[in-house]
Amino acid sequence: ALFRATARQRTLSQLRSLEDAAAAARPAPAYVFAHVLCPHPPFVFAADGSDSGIDAPPTLDEGAGTAGGPEGYRAGYREQVKFLNTRVLAAVDAILAQHPEGDRPVIIISSDHGGGLEYELRRPDASPEWARWGRTGILQAVLAPDEVKRKLYPGMTPVNTYRILFDGLFDEKLGLLPDRSYWAEWDGPYRAHEVGAAELAFRPAVEQPQP
Repeated sequence: ALFRATARQRTLSQLRSLEDAAAAARPAPAYVFAHVLCPHPPFVFAADGSDSGIDAPPTLDEGAGTAGGPEGYRAGYREQVKFLNTRVLAAVDAILAQHPEGDRPVIIISSDHGGGLEYELRRPDASPEWARWGRTGILQAVLAPDEVKRKLYPGMTPVNTYRILFDGLFDEKLGLLPDRSYWAEWDGPYRAHEVGAAELAFRPAVEQPQP
């Protein structure tokens, strides 16, 4: 219960700090970065933000198993995503409320990986194909001036996010890098293996399990 309370407080504090940092930075320019582990396990939030009541040891290896098995993972992940969606949108609204319409900040919301249901962190190549595909897919949303936002494109990987923004906002000439995705084993994080085009194009059938 103590670990669950600590994990909840950490996430809530990060979300509050986003709003506070935006207010404190005015009127000087500022770059604010936050890495929120939620909705990554542990699953400590219900959709309404209340305590999930789920006790689980801390781990980054989601494929190692979750209380309640795959169904427990789906339920916990789903509830935590619903909670986070609400709080992140509220944080964005609070930030925008501090800026006039013609002076909006650039906001990037990006995940570092997709869900980890049945994804084997120590042997990604041994994971089911749908699990590897789900792990590779991410959310990325960008608030930017229309002339810059139009340069974003489907299939873009995060390596090009700032390149497009810097070229458009500051007239830099960085250009684009190839959009590639990689996986690495837990015991060899610097030995990157490129994800093939066929795997990136994989689309799981409706009946296959997804978080």
